[in-house]
Amino acid sequence: MVKIGRRTVVAALLPAVTTLSGCATSKDASEEDDPFCYRSKLEPYIKGPCLAGPVPSQAMDSAAKRFEADPGFLTVFVVRQGWADGAVVVRVRAASHPAVETLPDTLVRLRLRPGAHVLALEFRDQTDEIGVRGEAGQVRFVRLLSFGLSWRGRYRWTDEGAESLRRRAAKTRLVADVVLG
Repeated sequence: MVKIGRRTVVAALLPAVTTLSGCATSKDASEEDDPFCYRSKLEPYIKGPCLAGPVPSQAMDSAAKRFEADPGFLTVFVVRQGWADGAVVVRVRAASHPAVETLPDTLVRLRLRPGAHVLALEFRDQTDEIGVRGEAGQVRFVRLLSFGLSWRGRYRWTDEGAESLRRRAAKTRLVADVVLG
Protein backbone atom coordinates (compact mmCIF):
# COMPACT_ATOMS: atom_id res chain seq x y z
CA MET A 1 0.00 0.00 0.00
CA VAL A 2 1.33 3.44 -0.96
CA LYS A 3 1.18 6.08 1.74
CA ILE A 4 0.51 9.66 0.56
CA GLY A 5 1.34 12.54 2.84
CA ARG A 6 -0.92 15.51 3.57
CA ARG A 7 1.49 17.94 1.88
CA THR A 8 1.43 15.88 -1.32
CA VAL A 9 -2.40 15.94 -1.43
CA VAL A 10 -2.53 19.70 -0.79
CA ALA A 11 0.13 20.37 -3.44
CA ALA A 12 -1.76 18.23 -5.95
CA LEU A 13 -5.11 19.88 -5.30
CA LEU A 14 -3.92 23.49 -5.12
CA PRO A 15 -3.95 24.18 -8.92
CA ALA A 16 -7.47 22.76 -9.26
CA VAL A 17 -8.81 24.73 -6.29
CA THR A 18 -7.20 27.93 -7.61
CA THR A 19 -8.74 27.38 -11.05
CA LEU A 20 -12.21 26.69 -9.64
CA SER A 21 -12.13 29.68 -7.31
CA GLY A 22 -11.52 31.89 -10.36
CA CYS A 23 -14.83 30.68 -11.75
CA ALA A 24 -16.60 31.68 -8.53
CA THR A 25 -15.43 35.28 -8.46
CA SER A 26 -17.87 37.95 -9.49
CA LYS A 27 -16.76 40.49 -12.02
CA ASP A 28 -17.95 44.05 -12.12
CA ALA A 29 -20.93 43.92 -14.48
CA SER A 30 -20.16 47.37 -15.90
CA GLU A 31 -16.76 46.09 -17.07
CA GLU A 32 -18.16 43.07 -18.91
CA ASP A 33 -19.88 42.71 -22.24
CA ASP A 34 -22.49 40.50 -20.61
CA PRO A 35 -25.63 42.11 -19.17
CA PHE A 36 -26.36 42.11 -15.44
CA CYS A 37 -28.52 39.05 -14.73
CA TYR A 38 -30.32 37.57 -11.77
CA ARG A 39 -28.64 34.55 -10.17
CA SER A 40 -30.40 32.45 -7.55
CA LYS A 41 -28.79 32.43 -4.10
CA LEU A 42 -29.90 28.83 -3.60
CA GLU A 43 -28.72 27.62 -6.98
CA PRO A 44 -26.23 30.24 -8.24
CA TYR A 45 -25.64 28.44 -11.52
CA ILE A 46 -29.25 29.16 -12.51
CA LYS A 47 -29.36 32.43 -14.40
CA GLY A 48 -32.61 34.33 -14.56
CA PRO A 49 -33.68 37.44 -16.44
CA CYS A 50 -31.16 40.11 -17.37
CA LEU A 51 -31.34 43.90 -17.36
CA ALA A 52 -31.37 45.63 -20.74
CA GLY A 53 -28.53 48.09 -20.13
CA PRO A 54 -25.28 48.44 -18.24
CA VAL A 55 -25.19 48.85 -14.47
CA PRO A 56 -23.03 51.20 -12.37
CA SER A 57 -19.57 50.03 -11.32
CA GLN A 58 -18.78 48.34 -8.02
CA ALA A 59 -17.18 51.63 -6.91
CA MET A 60 -20.45 53.49 -7.56
CA ASP A 61 -22.34 50.73 -5.76
CA SER A 62 -20.14 51.19 -2.68
CA ALA A 63 -20.44 55.00 -2.83
CA ALA A 64 -24.23 54.86 -3.13
CA LYS A 65 -24.47 52.56 -0.10
CA ARG A 66 -23.07 55.30 2.11
CA PHE A 67 -26.56 56.78 1.64
CA GLU A 68 -25.26 60.35 1.61
CA ALA A 69 -27.49 63.22 0.65
CA ASP A 70 -26.83 65.25 -2.49
CA PRO A 71 -27.08 68.93 -1.50
CA GLY A 72 -28.85 69.90 -4.72
CA PHE A 73 -31.36 67.05 -4.96
CA LEU A 74 -33.84 64.93 -3.07
CA THR A 75 -32.21 61.47 -3.08
CA VAL A 76 -34.59 58.51 -3.21
CA PHE A 77 -33.37 54.93 -2.85
CA VAL A 78 -35.65 52.25 -4.31
CA VAL A 79 -34.88 48.96 -2.55
CA ARG A 80 -35.96 45.63 -3.97
CA GLN A 81 -34.92 42.97 -1.48
CA GLY A 82 -36.95 40.25 0.16
CA TRP A 83 -36.93 36.49 0.61
CA ALA A 84 -40.10 35.84 -1.42
CA ASP A 85 -39.24 37.96 -4.46
CA GLY A 86 -39.64 36.29 -7.85
CA ALA A 87 -36.95 36.33 -10.53
CA VAL A 88 -38.68 38.85 -12.77
CA VAL A 89 -37.99 42.35 -14.06
CA VAL A 90 -40.04 45.13 -12.45
CA ARG A 91 -39.78 48.62 -13.95
CA VAL A 92 -39.71 51.82 -11.89
CA ARG A 93 -40.64 55.21 -13.32
CA ALA A 94 -40.48 58.71 -11.86
CA ALA A 95 -43.19 60.87 -13.48
CA SER A 96 -42.80 60.91 -17.28
CA HIS A 97 -39.11 59.95 -17.25
CA PRO A 98 -37.91 56.68 -18.79
CA ALA A 99 -38.34 53.59 -16.63
CA VAL A 100 -35.43 51.75 -15.03
CA GLU A 101 -35.41 47.99 -14.54
CA THR A 102 -34.97 46.13 -11.27
CA LEU A 103 -34.34 42.51 -10.36
CA PRO A 104 -34.45 40.82 -6.94
CA ASP A 105 -31.81 42.16 -4.53
CA THR A 106 -31.21 45.38 -6.46
CA LEU A 107 -31.08 49.07 -5.62
CA VAL A 108 -31.91 52.20 -7.62
CA ARG A 109 -30.75 55.69 -6.62
CA LEU A 110 -32.87 58.55 -7.96
CA ARG A 111 -31.80 62.16 -7.53
CA LEU A 112 -34.84 64.36 -8.05
CA ARG A 113 -35.67 68.03 -7.91
CA PRO A 114 -36.86 69.05 -4.44
CA GLY A 115 -40.62 68.78 -3.96
CA ALA A 116 -43.27 66.14 -4.49
CA HIS A 117 -42.89 63.24 -6.90
CA VAL A 118 -44.84 60.15 -7.88
CA LEU A 119 -42.97 56.88 -8.42
CA ALA A 120 -44.69 54.12 -10.36
CA LEU A 121 -43.89 50.43 -10.64
CA GLU A 122 -44.79 48.49 -13.76
CA PHE A 123 -45.04 44.71 -13.78
CA ARG A 124 -47.03 42.73 -16.34
CA ASP A 125 -50.54 44.22 -16.24
CA GLN A 126 -50.21 45.95 -12.88
CA THR A 127 -49.03 49.35 -11.76
CA ASP A 128 -48.74 50.91 -8.34
CA GLU A 129 -47.75 54.42 -7.30
CA ILE A 130 -46.22 56.03 -4.25
CA GLY A 131 -45.75 59.70 -3.45
CA VAL A 132 -42.36 60.91 -2.28
CA ARG A 133 -41.73 64.41 -0.96
CA GLY A 134 -38.57 66.06 0.23
CA GLU A 135 -36.19 68.98 0.15
CA ALA A 136 -32.75 69.28 -1.39
CA GLY A 137 -30.23 67.45 0.76
CA GLN A 138 -32.73 64.91 2.10
CA VAL A 139 -32.66 61.12 1.64
CA ARG A 140 -35.77 58.94 1.38
CA PHE A 141 -36.19 55.16 1.06
CA VAL A 142 -39.02 53.16 -0.52
CA ARG A 143 -39.30 49.44 -1.14
CA LEU A 144 -40.71 47.28 -3.91
CA LEU A 145 -42.46 44.50 -2.03
CA SER A 146 -43.48 41.24 -3.68
CA PHE A 147 -46.37 39.21 -2.37
CA GLY A 148 -48.19 36.14 -3.58
CA LEU A 149 -46.64 33.16 -5.28
CA SER A 150 -43.52 33.88 -7.33
CA TRP A 151 -45.03 32.70 -10.62
CA ARG A 152 -48.17 34.79 -10.00
CA GLY A 153 -46.48 37.49 -8.00
CA ARG A 154 -47.78 40.93 -7.37
CA TYR A 155 -45.82 44.01 -6.38
CA ARG A 156 -46.59 47.10 -4.38
CA TRP A 157 -44.75 49.97 -2.74
CA THR A 158 -44.06 50.04 0.96
CA ASP A 159 -42.30 52.43 3.29
CA GLU A 160 -41.09 50.43 6.28
CA GLY A 161 -38.69 52.97 7.72
CA ALA A 162 -35.24 54.24 6.82
CA GLU A 163 -33.19 52.03 9.15
CA SER A 164 -34.85 48.81 8.03
CA LEU A 165 -34.46 49.78 4.38
CA ARG A 166 -30.80 50.75 4.86
CA ARG A 167 -30.14 47.23 6.16
CA ARG A 168 -31.99 45.72 3.20
CA ALA A 169 -30.19 48.00 0.74
CA ALA A 170 -26.81 46.87 2.05
CA LYS A 171 -27.62 43.38 0.69
CA THR A 172 -28.37 44.60 -2.83
CA ARG A 173 -26.56 45.66 -6.01
CA LEU A 174 -26.94 49.18 -7.43
CA VAL A 175 -28.38 48.76 -10.93
CA ALA A 176 -29.34 52.35 -11.76
CA ASP A 177 -28.09 55.75 -10.64
CA VAL A 178 -30.34 58.37 -12.20
CA VAL A 179 -30.33 62.16 -11.95
CA LEU A 180 -33.68 63.68 -12.97
CA GLY A 181 -33.16 67.41 -12.70
